[in-house]
Parts: sequence; structure tokens; C-alpha cells
Amino acid sequence: QANDHFENSLRLFPDRASTLTNLAVVKIHLKKYDEAKKLANQSIAIDPENFESYLNLGLIEKERKNFEGAIAYFTQATRINPNYAEGWHNQGIVLNALKRYPEAIKWYGEAFKLNPNDANLSTDLAVAYYYTNQPDKALEQFDHSLKLDPKHAKTLLNQGIVRAFGKQDLDGATA
Repeated sequence: QANDHFENSLRLFPDRASTLTNLAVVKIHLKKYDEAKKLANQSIAIDPENFESYLNLGLIEKERKNFEGAIAYFTQATRINPNYAEGWHNQGIVLNALKRYPEAIKWYGEAFKLNPNDANLSTDLAVAYYYTNQPDKALEQFDHSLKLDPKHAKTLLNQGIVRAFGKQDLDGATA
């Protein structure tokens, strides 16, 4: 239904960047990446400062496993709007996938400054700390995540891994 709504809106307002951006989001969720990319590029042609369209292009490239392309788009999104936590977070996710953990920590950290109440982001930052041999920082970050969401499955799983393998605390890993 969202797709139909935005398609109708696009027919009425073909030059509205926000409509193109929102329809691109729908197409990404439908895994219609070529259509989404075309819409995002059209939106940027109308409004070159549309940071959300750069994020959409980054998400498309991330899904296609073109991580360097995704990095370029996420960087552009955060250059245009440095207060866009989602751009910083997604850049961290891509850098983490590339095993560039110190860089991921930097990007996650920027996102965390803007959005400290996101348990997923906090957990992603903790995992990057673990991969840079900082288990104590990772555990502190997991504690923060669990304060936000005490039943956050991703946090609980990764906290057990860090306790077991980062701290050699098998009893704590199962607690």
C-alpha cells in the first residue's frame, strides 16, 4: 500500500524530492534496488543536499555488497548533515563488515553521541570494541544497551561471547 501511495503522489508531484526519497525507501524494502537507485538519483538531481537519498544509495550498495560504494554514499550523507545518526551508524556497520574495526568505532561513536538511546547502535559499538581487544569497554557498552532494553537479544548474545572469549569468564557468560 505504501508503494501505491507514493506512486500516486509521484504522479501528482514528479519533481518533489521528498516523494522520490520516500518511494526509494519503499523500493529498498521491496528489494527493488535498481528502481530505488533511479529514484534516489532523481531526488539528488532535484535537491543535491538531500542527505536521505545518499543514505538510500548507501543502503542499496550495502545490500549489493559494494561496501566501498556504500562508504562513499554514507560519507556524503554525513557531510551534508553531520547530525544524521543513521548515516554514521550505517557507515560503522559497513566498516565492521570490512573488519575495519577502529574506523567502525569512530563512526559508531559519532552516531552514539547523536543517539545514545539506540540499543542496536550501542551493541554494534560494543562488538567493535571487542574486535579491537577492548573487552572491558565492550562489556560497559553492553551494560548501557541492556539499560535501554533489558531483553535485547543481540546484546545478550554478544555479551556472553565477550565474557566467555574476551574475559575467559565461562560462568559469567552463562549468567
